[in-house]
Amino acid sequence: MRAGASFNDATAAWGPTPTTGPAVYWLSPGSYSFKFLLSDYTPVSVHIPDHHSVTVTVSMVWNTNEGVYTPLWAQSNSQLAAISQPGGMGTYTNPYYLVNNGGTIDPLFASFNDYLFPVFPGVYLIGTSAYVNVYDMPSFGVTYPSTGFGSAVYNQLNIELYRASHVSIVSNPDLSGWFYNAASFGEPAAVYLWDSSHNLIAGNTFYVESNGINVVDATGLGGYNTIWGNVFYPTAVVEPNPGAALNAGNTVGLWVWESHDVVYNNAFLTPNTAFLLPENFYVGGFAPWTAAWNVHYQPSTDVKVVNGWHLSGSILGLSYEGGNDWGNYGTAANPYGLTYRNGGEIWTGGDLLPLTTLTLYHVWVREMGLASGTSWSVTINGYTQTTTGIGVSYWLPDGAWGVFPGAVSGYTSPASSAILVNGANLHTTLVYT
Repeated sequence: MRAGASFNDATAAWGPTPTTGPAVYWLSPGSYSFKFLLSDYTPVSVHIPDHHSVTVTVSMVWNTNEGVYTPLWAQSNSQLAAISQPGGMGTYTNPYYLVNNGGTIDPLFASFNDYLFPVFPGVYLIGTSAYVNVYDMPSFGVTYPSTGFGSAVYNQLNIELYRASHVSIVSNPDLSGWFYNAASFGEPAAVYLWDSSHNLIAGNTFYVESNGINVVDATGLGGYNTIWGNVFYPTAVVEPNPGAALNAGNTVGLWVWESHDVVYNNAFLTPNTAFLLPENFYVGGFAPWTAAWNVHYQPSTDVKVVNGWHLSGSILGLSYEGGNDWGNYGTAANPYGLTYRNGGEIWTGGDLLPLTTLTLYHVWVREMGLASGTSWSVTINGYTQTTTGIGVSYWLPDGAWGVFPGAVSGYTSPASSAILVNGANLHTTLVYT
């Protein structure tokens, strides 16, 4: 809305609406032009001459040809129904589906605040509890007139839940979006859950430009969410200043700041796969969050039902289910065969059954010649193990692997060598003299 004879996109301001009843605005004297916008409805323009007060009633006409051209926001279950396709009831057996006809986001929503933080999420559900599917959504892409900070002008608006439950974000082919590096408190993400519980994020493709998912329990209302079957690809932002985007070149698949989430059968291919840090993100202080990063070893045909969705199968096409596919599994910080913890960034717990298409074989390395109780070490595949016992275990796929014994004071160490793993378990001995 804007004083004047015609609507001016460049100087327009948006007017929030209440959850129930009419919207009341107090404006300085003058004439105003209004636009009433809602995806899948024909826009309505109204010009109001200079009056002391006036009541305006607007009826919008359902028109699927318009598609999704505005963000989809709801602050109650009744509002949720208004941005959903006809026929849904918001129940477990007959959930709502958000409207998802393709459209072009109106440039009015390509705006950010004084800290270059996006003003409008693409989907924003606040305090809703009805069952709703955010399914196969079109892109919420916007182009900014200019940023002035060396960042990209094209962006994609994210999905945010605030104290919402029973939301299923499923089978979306392109979840993305960057955030400005210098003013991004809270690690904002393509999908952000704040104090939200019993939600499902499944079968989506994330092109991660800053962060993929962030889930936060701020006041004890979050958690019990399921994250399943998603793929997280690292994606560079094309911008004049390569470091303007948050986590540029060092993107993060998942942040967890809450308990009781179940995270399995995902493919984390970003440089930073997942973080679970023992801190209350909102008020600070120690918080020993826990999450399940795998299910029990079971056939991939087993079915888990969440919010009415049947989850089964393997992200890698394996015959079994377990944990997740981690892009840095098998590195020195995350050795094969051990609980996956992303180099310690998953502070409590971890993935007990990380997924891999490789067959791993048990390699037993023992020593001979040392006095009982002497400390010794060996390094294979960049991973060093130290012990006072007679041997250590590795799990390795087929291939030739260098074996590097550590020095032991008072002894001549065996020379470095190589072992060949070829379809079977293997024993090798290091002889100290």
